[in-house]
Amino acid sequence: MLDYAFITFLPAIINLALSAFAWSRNTEARENRLLSLSCFGLSIYCFRTFEVNTRPLETAELIFPALTFGPLLAGTALSDFLMTIADRPLLPKRWLAIIAMYVPVGFFSISGLFTNWFFTGIGTTESGVYIPQAGPFNDLINYFLLLLVLIALFKAVRTLLSSEEHKRRKQLTWSMAGIGISFVCMVTLLTLPESIIPFADSAAALTLFVAFSTNLIAGTMVYAIARYGLAPSMEELRRREAEAKAHEAELQHQLLDSQMREKRRRQEELEKELETARQMQMALMPDYSPEIQGLHMAGRCTPASEVGGDYFQYFLRNGKLTFCVADVTGHAMQAAIPVVMFSGILESQMELESPIEELFGRLNRSLHRVLNNRTFVCFTLGEFDLNTHTLRLANSGCPYPYYFSASSGEVKEVQIDTYPLGIRPNSTYDVQEFQLEPGDRVVLCSDGLIEAQNPHGEMFGFERTANIIVQSHRENLDASTLLDRFDDEVQTFAAGIPLEDDLTCVVLALDRDIPPVAPGTGPSASPR
Repeated sequence: MLDYAFITFLPAIINLALSAFAWSRNTEARENRLLSLSCFGLSIYCFRTFEVNTRPLETAELIFPALTFGPLLAGTALSDFLMTIADRPLLPKRWLAIIAMYVPVGFFSISGLFTNWFFTGIGTTESGVYIPQAGPFNDLINYFLLLLVLIALFKAVRTLLSSEEHKRRKQLTWSMAGIGISFVCMVTLLTLPESIIPFADSAAALTLFVAFSTNLIAGTMVYAIARYGLAPSMEELRRREAEAKAHEAELQHQLLDSQMREKRRRQEELEKELETARQMQMALMPDYSPEIQGLHMAGRCTPASEVGGDYFQYFLRNGKLTFCVADVTGHAMQAAIPVVMFSGILESQMELESPIEELFGRLNRSLHRVLNNRTFVCFTLGEFDLNTHTLRLANSGCPYPYYFSASSGEVKEVQIDTYPLGIRPNSTYDVQEFQLEPGDRVVLCSDGLIEAQNPHGEMFGFERTANIIVQSHRENLDASTLLDRFDDEVQTFAAGIPLEDDLTCVVLALDRDIPPVAPGTGPSASPR
């Protein structure tokens, strides 16, 4: 009994310790759980051998079928372990693989306890050694385990030959080495003649082989787990997880910082480009007003964004002062480019010194050819004769020009209704003529002034604009100061609401004490 205790009971304790060690490495890793079950099954296998050979016959007949569960569990878990670390499962669905492998284990074990299909008892040799008697279907267990182990070994070899992961290859090499050496020893023990190994058929030799094989299989696999760390400990997993999260957070921070820097760089470049575009657009408009005796002239364009679609200009030729306001459909860059185009066309047409009616017609036809069908130009123009003080006004889509008569103290909207430029090639444009008196004022504006809104959605409107013009006459404000008043009133009215459209105004104001104009003469004019 002492011999059996040494060669079976002690290996069983060793396998049990290896099972606990494999489980403690990481209870959440499936590889470790399977390896622990395999070592546990091998430990039970050694216990079964010890119990059968050291107990009375009646006890052995009870112990043997009960502990048959051990080798079944060991073989199945061992095969599952190999396929798991090879990353080649038995079946595509994990739950199907579990049923295919572990349900037969339970079936064979229960059948061994309650039927004689797989175990019919224990016989005794003349020397008193117990020999378990196999049932009629006992080979079914052997075939099942053999098939499962062969499939696992085949999948493991395929991975070993194809995988480029160093740790996985080492893991598979050590795991299969223990099984391979045990298999070779078993074949050698069973096939060599007694003349070479005289004690091969003895119970002690078989028992020693069982102990050696189970320790070898369990030891090599546990070493592979401990050495190559396929499934690390919980502490190691937590440390790696923390490091991974910290590294990921650092990468996210670096990525976000890089994106923010790139965004700021692009924003700065865009702002520089827009500033350049704004300066170029503002350069199209005059930065000073004509200085004419008895006359005040001022214009101002305030884009709603860096660039806009509004435009104003003065032309002083042959005793006539022409001033105009244009508003291209759209906002920002969408309108800024057509404004540049319109400015060039207007400059070239003004060189012809044609009547206003013809000027509008040529502008309309030119713009109809070059602009797309969704872009058009609202344009209003006044031509003031410096000799006769007559004013001719034409309008195509802009808000009605304001005419303030000093003699009546009233503001009138000069109603001229015509299509904007560029919509219909054959549109005609009417002109209205006025005789301006001392103190009279004329204001041309884009719809950005009239349509400015407050937080309640109310528009600035025509009436407020007219009241400001009347008040400016009472306070004897010049043209530039009147533009300042418009800006202040609109900002107060909007209460912080940004402009939704560009705001452009041109003001023509005659002094109250302007002297009479002699026939054939006119006021002097010089740039400021």
